[in-house]
Amino acid sequence: MWGATPLFFAADAGNLQIVQVLIAAAADVHKARRDGATPLFMAAQKTRLQVVHALIDAGADVDKGNSKGNSPLFVAVLGSMPPNAVR
Repeated sequence: MWGATPLFFAADAGNLQIVQVLIAAAADVHKARRDGATPLFMAAQKTRLQVVHALIDAGADVDKGNSKGNSPLFVAVLGSMPPNAVR
């Protein structure tokens, strides 16, 4: 999926245990897909809070936006809304 790494897939799935193992094995928390989305971006978008905390604790950049300029904070707010709240 567009340059995604195992850490990206684990963060996207909300698998904290795998995220922690990959971080301990020196996975790059800053590595983004071609569209600019990082593991933190995906975890924030899906409100995977434990994974978000683990990635931030590992040094993930909280301000790094995707190719559209959306930051992890922005997508976290959108992800916490009911599906029909944003049109």
